[in-house]
Amino acid sequence: MKINTEKKGSIEKVMVELKAQERNISWLSRKLGLHRQTLIYWQRQDSVPKWHRNAVANALGKSTKELFNA
Repeated sequence: MKINTEKKGSIEKVMVELKAQERNISWLSRKLGLHRQTLIYWQRQDSVPKWHRNAVANALGKSTKELFNA
């Protein structure tokens, strides 16, 4: 039996997708209308708040399921 060790709401896949699209946290913060430091805080906490996950996924052109195992 395989145990899923991925944390739900983790920002890890978001960071991978940003890199794949040759974008950075500053770009994403502008798209979301949030301060860059907010996203850096999310990165340090390794968590994206539930109420922002849809907006993050939309900005990256992905589904919330793809990015956050929702």
